[in-house]
Amino acid sequence: EDAAKIAREAGVKHLVLYHILPPVPPVLNHMFLDNVAKHYNGPITVAEDGLLISLPANSDKISIKNILK
Repeated sequence: EDAAKIAREAGVKHLVLYHILPPVPPVLNHMFLDNVAKHYNGPITVAEDGLLISLPANSDKISIKNILK
């Protein structure tokens, strides 16, 4: 919830939540994100092992893929 509020206030374009302990099983992400979505209305990603986020230079593009899948 705090991260969502800070992201909104900072004008973040895509919120990535990582190092969440204990890890949230992917099937429960929707429950975990309900409260986050109340405070931030942009795209939200819950990181998992193998997630690779690329921010190419001179671009607004954000590339997200899991290199373990």
